[in-house]
Amino acid sequence: MSNSQKDLDLEFKKAELKRKQLENRKFEAEVKSLELDVELKAQVQEFEVEKAKAEALKQQAIAKRESSRSNWLMVWVVFFTGVVTWLDNVIALIKKIFGL
Repeated sequence: MSNSQKDLDLEFKKAELKRKQLENRKFEAEVKSLELDVELKAQVQEFEVEKAKAEALKQQAIAKRESSRSNWLMVWVVFFTGVVTWLDNVIALIKKIFGL
């Protein structure tokens, strides 16, 4: 084998080694990409869960506020009914006292 043949053989082996290294890098990049994709999907899913929890808390707060409003409305209705009944009784007592 001549020196030029050996040089060509050596250059071919170097090129082959470089190609395999590039293939390995490509494979490592694909694996990293898949890992990042899985991590991103997990983070998106976690975000969606947190978003759903926040929406549930918001709806719960709205329900409590509405419940509180309806409770206060009932208190005011009972209060005014009591006042009207009391005034009605006072008027009836005044009529009774003055014989009207």
